[in-house]
Order: sequence, then structure tokens, then C-alpha cells
Amino acid sequence: MDSSLGSFQADTIRLEKYYGAIERAVAKAKARNPFREAHVIDVGSGGGILSMMAARAGATSVLASEFSEALCNASRVACASNALSEKISIINRDACLLERGKGVRHSGLNVCVLDIFEAGLLGDNVMTIIDHIKRNILQPDCIVVPAAATVYAMGVECITSKVSFNNVDKS
Repeated sequence: MDSSLGSFQADTIRLEKYYGAIERAVAKAKARNPFREAHVIDVGSGGGILSMMAARAGATSVLASEFSEALCNASRVACASNALSEKISIINRDACLLERGKGVRHSGLNVCVLDIFEAGLLGDNVMTIIDHIKRNILQPDCIVVPAAATVYAMGVECITSKVSFNNVDKS
């Protein structure tokens, strides 16, 4: 089997899972909100795929935050091509710099979607980013997609009594 096809299939499955999770998050946010609204932020939106998924899932509004100007432009084209520009606002800014009332609704946002993970899951400071935006732009009962993850680790034992320090400068 062609490895590129395998990669394509894996990405298709991942995006289908994301879409299902975003649909559930938008529905849950609307059910919790007295006005039946879901206001979404897509952190590190890239080309806007998660933003478009949120808009198609029925989000009231979507704010796509991306610090790459080229990706913002690509996202604008993609959203316009899919007739979603009226629901999605794309800003060329780091999500950690956003504040309520300054480019973000005064009442905050109730759904956060992101796909800014690297292979180790924690290397791109994703937990710090989520913590920051929770404090500054998200409502207290916000829904984050993905909601959970598993980090696998392998213990490594280093027996120091068997390590030679003969070549180490002890000054």
C-alpha cells in the first residue's frame, strides 16, 4: 500500500473524530446556554479546518486565531470558498494575547477547539496555552476539544554506581 494513502486515511479518520467531537461540544454548549448559543475559538487555526467544522456543526460564531499571516490568508480563502465567512472571524494573533472585549466577546467563549499538538503531546506548551485562554477569554464552564489525552512514558533506570566519573572535571 502507498504510504501517502495510509497517511491520508489516518488523517481522514482523525478529522472525522474531530468533527464528531466538535458537533457534540457545540450541541452541549447550546444546551447549557440560555440563548442556545455556542461561541467557539479555534486556537492555532492553521488553514481553518476546525473553524469550518464548528461553523458547520451549528456554532453561533467562530473566532479563528492564528499567528501566521499566510495561514490566516489561506483560511480566509477556504472559509469564503465554503460560504462560511459570515460565521467565522479570522484574526492574525496569538490566542494567548487575546482578551475579552478586545477582539473577543465581552462574555467570553464557551467552546475551544485546537489541534496544535506535536508527537509528544506536551511539547508545544499546549497546557500553558489552554490555561491562559481559560483565564482570559473562555467562560468558566467552557468545553475544550479535545477534552482529554493520554501520554505514554517509559521509565528509565540509571544505576549510578555503575557510571564512571573518571573523565569528569570535578573543579
